[in-house]
Amino acid sequence: MSASTGTTTQTYTPYASDSAPPRMGHRCCGCCCDMKTAVFVVDIISLVFSALVLFIWVPGLKLMASDEFQEDYEEAVSQQAADITDDAVKQDYENNAKQAFQFTSDVAEDAIPWVTAAAIVSIVAFALGIYGSLSVRQWPVLVALIVHVFNCCMSFVFLQLIPALFAGFFAYPHVVFIIEMRKGIFSRNHGVTDEVLPEIEATPVSPKASAYSNEENEGIV
Repeated sequence: MSASTGTTTQTYTPYASDSAPPRMGHRCCGCCCDMKTAVFVVDIISLVFSALVLFIWVPGLKLMASDEFQEDYEEAVSQQAADITDDAVKQDYENNAKQAFQFTSDVAEDAIPWVTAAAIVSIVAFALGIYGSLSVRQWPVLVALIVHVFNCCMSFVFLQLIPALFAGFFAYPHVVFIIEMRKGIFSRNHGVTDEVLPEIEATPVSPKASAYSNEENEGIV
């Protein structure tokens, strides 16, 4: 109690819940954005590329495997072979060109259903990843992660190092984001989860006591 002011002085210890800042997650690559935003961005990019594969690459494979394209190719080969004067060389050139095209056409025809299925699955998975990042849900992000890891592994199998590196880089924010959701750094309301809130509220932030004025007891001597 202060005799000069006529007020009662009490002390209390401030707690973390009084001024606790929002819990922050890791930054993608340590600098640009949090993992929630990173998952959103990389899955949008991946979805766009998957859509390009489905709507541009697959029709191109179908065109390559078509009879009309084969006829145009053989006609072009015959026109180029017309300048060759040696009949044996000319025949070998035409046969080799046709065999090479036939092999490529067969591969393209066999690849169409696989590429189509992979593109559709990827579009669905990356759309789920976008939904998971916006709604802060683990299982949609996990689905997108599985597809990224699969793409990375398949790229390594076929010695496509640059696509493998991109797929691995795109998988990285998914892993960290899932870990952060499980730790409670991110929740659906973007705040501190109920599991860690009581612990934070009960944690003193300073050993020093602060004083406040009790206006209800003002005037008590």
